[in-house]
Amino acid sequence: MFRLGSTFALLLGLAGAANGAEQSSANPVAAIDRAIASDRLIQAGAMLDRKDLVLPAPERARLVASLLLARRSDAEALKLFETLLAAQPGDCRLQAGAGIAGLRIGRNKDAEPRLRASTAACPDNAEAWGALAVVEDKGGRWDLSAAA
Repeated sequence: MFRLGSTFALLLGLAGAANGAEQSSANPVAAIDRAIASDRLIQAGAMLDRKDLVLPAPERARLVASLLLARRSDAEALKLFETLLAAQPGDCRLQAGAGIAGLRIGRNKDAEPRLRASTAACPDNAEAWGALAVVEDKGGRWDLSAAA
């Protein structure tokens, strides 16, 4: 006979397993990206701080830049994104990050080409499209803003 108490125990066990899966994911980069995207910034920072997490330096730097952007440390994020773009100019995630950070600190002329490159290479990035629309609005290009 299945008891209500055992149902709760089963559900609690599954919830605990799901929470642990984020920390011990086979793909820690994806787990950190998800934490940043869902505004779990403390968790993302904790995962990046783990001593046992071995990541390639450029990937770790991209995650740090993304975390800085999410924390609204835009000037610092922009500097790191620009450094990374020097070595990886075609990375649409870096282009989007640099464009969004540039927009936030008022460097719209620098942000626009970054955001255009990002949306061309990664058309599913809604955040980059939204930032591009804001750049177009600020430039008085409402027809382009509506298209973005």
